[in-house]
Amino acid sequence: MAFNPTFIKPCRSTSKSMELKRSKVIQNHLRQVETSIIIDLNILSKMNKVMTGETTYKNSGLKDLVKTLNRVGGLCLSPGFAFNEADAKLIHKLTKSYELFLEKYCPTYMDHPGAIKTNRSESRTASFSELPTNEKYVNSITYLSILKIQLIMREDKELSPESKFKKYVDYLALKADMVGAIEAEAAKYVFFEHSMVSDQALKVFCKKIKDNFKKGGNTPEKLLNKCLNSARDIVYYRLAARQQNEVLDGKSQDTWLLTADDGLVNLTNSVYFVPQIDGDDSKYITYFRHKEQNKSDYWSYCDNLFIKTVEERDRIDKIFGKDDFSRLMLEVEALEERIAQTFESTV
Repeated sequence: MAFNPTFIKPCRSTSKSMELKRSKVIQNHLRQVETSIIIDLNILSKMNKVMTGETTYKNSGLKDLVKTLNRVGGLCLSPGFAFNEADAKLIHKLTKSYELFLEKYCPTYMDHPGAIKTNRSESRTASFSELPTNEKYVNSITYLSILKIQLIMREDKELSPESKFKKYVDYLALKADMVGAIEAEAAKYVFFEHSMVSDQALKVFCKKIKDNFKKGGNTPEKLLNKCLNSARDIVYYRLAARQQNEVLDGKSQDTWLLTADDGLVNLTNSVYFVPQIDGDDSKYITYFRHKEQNKSDYWSYCDNLFIKTVEERDRIDKIFGKDDFSRLMLEVEALEERIAQTFESTV
């Protein structure tokens, strides 16, 4: 599979993410706006493979990225969130290889001055239960959503795609008191029977998203770690939207996400954030639907069900508090245990 680093603009007025151009970066600079790039872990891992000799620069898939970075210039690179996602034992290697890669191929770059640095000890693991409380809080609802998707696919194979999505939405509305739009969009693609699609390009598009968010693994631990990584993909996407127009170190942010994850890229071309007059660009989302999706009973049903559910939740004025978080942790533990039991039943 080709490694294709892609710049994603989460907040935009067009269905496709626009190209990152030097003229835009210069315009931002003149307006005292920083062009900030949140880097996904897959980019750092590939840089590490280049610097350790596991692959060559020529075959790495990073050449076009390097050309873009050097041509555009003036970008503020933020790898801190990706370091927090990495296996604790690899953080030092990834940090060192990232710095060496930039020094060799993009010598004018340095980390974003506001980048979040990792302080994870090298004895830590990547399981959700061992995350610090603040990271659990940030990832909890998205992680719970991904877990529920896996459980439905494992326990409810006899249900129709529509029934699977309804079961997912009903659960999140009841147990989490929230149904995230990005998470729900991922669920729609996982439950969708893409083999029935006639348009070949759309079939491939749908399959990449499904493959990215329907997880496998030969042990519960591996599956749960993959679920956490998928949750973080969505959290990064939402984070990039939330940081748009924020002021860091006295400068407003124009925020992008850099990833080589085809499934995430496709998801962001299906659901994206709409810029707002008040500058809060992570508040509202919209969808892009292929003409075949627009004619599909499944997509009409799922989109309408999600909108109806969100409208009903919006009428309830409630603040997420400490007791809600504790209850959410119990739900996470319960789903993790049920997923582990699905492995026992197949032995």
